[in-house]
Amino acid sequence: MNMFSHGCVLFTGVLIASCAALAADESIEKKFKTRDEAAAYFILVDENKDGLITIEEWRKQGLGAEQFGKADTTKDGKVDQKEFIAQAFCC
Repeated sequence: MNMFSHGCVLFTGVLIASCAALAADESIEKKFKTRDEAAAYFILVDENKDGLITIEEWRKQGLGAEQFGKADTTKDGKVDQKEFIAQAFCC
């Protein structure tokens, strides 16, 4: 495991409480204090690690389909990290 991977593992461990709270109300808007925190959550949600979140991956986290539609600004059926972070810090 390289240093970056090790750091992500430690960092994502801190997000457990945030992830549970996030799933409870099905919204990603204004849930993260930093872009790094949002990026770490994106990595957790992206189960197959292809750099994209599908609606299936999204819903497994208890997040709503309407929120997915807002985040998917390119309307390609997937949310990339840039779209995810933009949605997390919008509004």
